[in-house]
Amino acid sequence: MRRKFRIVILSVLLLSLGGFLLFRYYSPKAHLEQRIVGLFGEDVPIALAIDTPYDPDNHHQTYKPFVTLIDPANGKVLTNGAGGVDSHHRGLFIGWSEVTGSKGTFDFWHMEGVSQRHRGWIQTATQETNGIHVQAVEWCGPDGEEWIAETRTLSATRLDEGLCAVDFESTLRAVNEDLELRGDPHHAGMHVRLPNEVCFHYWTTEYLLPAGSSRLEDDCVEGAWWVRCSATIGGNRYSLVHLTHPQGFEKPPIYSIRRYGRFGAFFEPDLKRGELKTFQFRVVYGRGEISSDDCRRLYEDFAH
Repeated sequence: MRRKFRIVILSVLLLSLGGFLLFRYYSPKAHLEQRIVGLFGEDVPIALAIDTPYDPDNHHQTYKPFVTLIDPANGKVLTNGAGGVDSHHRGLFIGWSEVTGSKGTFDFWHMEGVSQRHRGWIQTATQETNGIHVQAVEWCGPDGEEWIAETRTLSATRLDEGLCAVDFESTLRAVNEDLELRGDPHHAGMHVRLPNEVCFHYWTTEYLLPAGSSRLEDDCVEGAWWVRCSATIGGNRYSLVHLTHPQGFEKPPIYSIRRYGRFGAFFEPDLKRGELKTFQFRVVYGRGEISSDDCRRLYEDFAH
């Protein structure tokens, strides 16, 4: 598969496209420096990395960096941002509702009094770097002390048959002490949230699960390395496949599959001070339906 990548940071294209999207969907205060970086598959942006610096006076708007998915055919935003229903669910994001150390337990899911802060880009995408962005993110407690140092690696690819793929890799390091990352399937792990409009016709959202997996109570799935969500956004039907790479896992995560448009992989790692733990995910999306066989092939391509 031929891959070509280009990166244009705050270019005229992104200022016009991204500026409109951010104004429409994120509505930051007028003085807030909202920033975006384009993730390109060939020469069209298919995702935006929102890397606005943390501002304690605008805590809600700036408490986490995230990735927004875009339909390259028309620029339609396919994921949620700040504001509206469940504003803490933003695009492609990662977090845990119970992060515990010697100073207590803090909520890095709802982000109550804590923050994930964009510290800078270690690497931005060029042809020489195979289109890969590397971002430094600091997970800070209520007093601003860094609890977790995250290295977030992002890339975007145009696939065959009109599909797009965004890779989201998170390497976590406990900075000062051992930490436990806990929660429940709906409030921890690496998830995707679709736009608020999906909430208002949630009954039309459907999930496809791999053979051999089990659907549990309360919209949970056991024994799956992937799930496919099918939802209507802006009058078009889209499929989105969330895939978890098995490296770093002893068993498949528990998947959460809410019909209002949030889905993702739940797992509960322990972080030893100074040690690195890496978790890899891919989201493949496009218009129409992605079949079970295609989902299986997408997983095999990702995992092997």
